[in-house]
Amino acid sequence: MSSIPYTAKDLESHNAVSFGIQNSEGKFLTFWHYKFSFRTIPLGKAEANQTPEDAVQQEAWEELGIRVKTMRLLGEDHKVEIREGNTVHIHLYTFLVTAYDGEIQNMEPKKHSAIEWYTFEQLQALHPTSDGTKLFLYSLKR
Repeated sequence: MSSIPYTAKDLESHNAVSFGIQNSEGKFLTFWHYKFSFRTIPLGKAEANQTPEDAVQQEAWEELGIRVKTMRLLGEDHKVEIREGNTVHIHLYTFLVTAYDGEIQNMEPKKHSAIEWYTFEQLQALHPTSDGTKLFLYSLKR
């Protein structure tokens, strides 16, 4: 039995997105995700019939208060998990956000801790971290 408090949406097959944002020092935005107890780059589930790009736009607005202007798809992966007896197929897309409007802020403090900026090496050393962060790192190195 899992100790993670899954929502009904977590127990359904879905598309998911993660995305990296770099600051002027070359560090990547991260925050602590309370539900899953790890540090991660921004991520989230796509709504039904929503493109991965639209999901990034939505997550960036909801989590960070910014409007993504340009992004680049870095990679994608498919995984299958068993969650509370349910077989959940997850298709994960990862992006690098290359331009945005607005000032980054933590819009969901009940879900995430304060934002911290990590170097690529610090991201690589995170354990545990999200599958979205792992795919981002792998895709960025290629």
